[in-house]
Amino acid sequence: MDQTSPNGTTAVEDLVRVVYPDPLFRPIPSFSIEVPPAWVISEFPDALYVMGPTADAPGPWMNVIVRHERVNRNTTLEEIAQTTWANLTAMFPQAVLTDEQLLQLPLVHYMREVQITMPEYDEPVNRIETFVFGPVVDQLTVDLFHLTWLNPVSAGDDPKRLYLAMLASFRFEDEQPE
Repeated sequence: MDQTSPNGTTAVEDLVRVVYPDPLFRPIPSFSIEVPPAWVISEFPDALYVMGPTADAPGPWMNVIVRHERVNRNTTLEEIAQTTWANLTAMFPQAVLTDEQLLQLPLVHYMREVQITMPEYDEPVNRIETFVFGPVVDQLTVDLFHLTWLNPVSAGDDPKRLYLAMLASFRFEDEQPE
């Protein structure tokens, strides 16, 4: 595929087409997660999807946003957490950390729970973020899945229990059960 000339440039007529998806590029790993039956799943900007209760359910803005990106294979969940914490506190300087830990559910998730104030809501919001790596393949990068749960603080601990149960069901479909 190297079409460079002796001076290090490529002639326009020597360009080759790369198509995505293509066997040269690995796809995002297939995964599943169990959710309440009444939940709606929708496309969402800069995410794979968003899911949550129907509009007539209590707390219509209670939701989970599922994102994916590829990161350097040597990156740790702790490094991801540190970077995302800096980004989060830049957006929400009043963010209050209420819990942070590694969880084995059976996959290893890094979980952070914070309370934030968002101008569009009249009450504080509980934001739980988790990060989990996809199956490791012989590549320079690894798949990182970032799940963000939002709910009103007034909803108590029930949403967190539901979220943890959902996370415990998170599986990569291409992996064989242990």
